[in-house]
Amino acid sequence: MALLGGMNPRPLTLIFHILGITFTSIGHLLSPFPTPLHVWHSLRLFVSTMKMLGHHIKVEGARQMLYPESTPMYYRPYMAQPLSN
Repeated sequence: MALLGGMNPRPLTLIFHILGITFTSIGHLLSPFPTPLHVWHSLRLFVSTMKMLGHHIKVEGARQMLYPESTPMYYRPYMAQPLSN
């Protein structure tokens, strides 16, 4: 729910979530018996997901998304100190 509500700012969580949904969808398309049409739809789904993720990584910055500890602190405000209760 934090991801859908925009309260989880970690980009890798979004990438893993989208890939999980994509591979689950491909699994449902190809089971119980993969037909050529379902294989084609699975490939199209995978390509469209990769295009979407590629654009997202390009906009956000690959280094900031994939290696957040290597970016300077002023580029990563989501890694600031947690709020005290």
